[in-house]
Amino acid sequence: MSPVERWAPWWALIIVPLAFLGNQSAAYAIVALACRSQHHVLVHVFPALAFAAAVLGVALCGWCIRSGSGAIRAERRFLVMVSLAVAALFALATLVQWYVAAALSPCLQ
Repeated sequence: MSPVERWAPWWALIIVPLAFLGNQSAAYAIVALACRSQHHVLVHVFPALAFAAAVLGVALCGWCIRSGSGAIRAERRFLVMVSLAVAALFALATLVQWYVAAALSPCLQ
């Protein structure tokens, strides 16, 4: 098993949710600075990073499923499938939150 196959599920189960939570905290903390300085792109930096982490998690888990041999253990396949679902869910949640934050931003009103 390659290191990518070994660590990909853990990226999706640990790093992706942490990136989403970091995005939540940073997005709310940066709004005042972004509005005050009129640098609206700051509002989009953290959601873009969280979305990139989630997409990477989906890609890594998808690669593990695709490259996995038929002899992969059932426990490992279950872990990869759950990791893929978690990463995909957080990618969708990040996109929805990003859209809502951009639509409701006090800087743009």
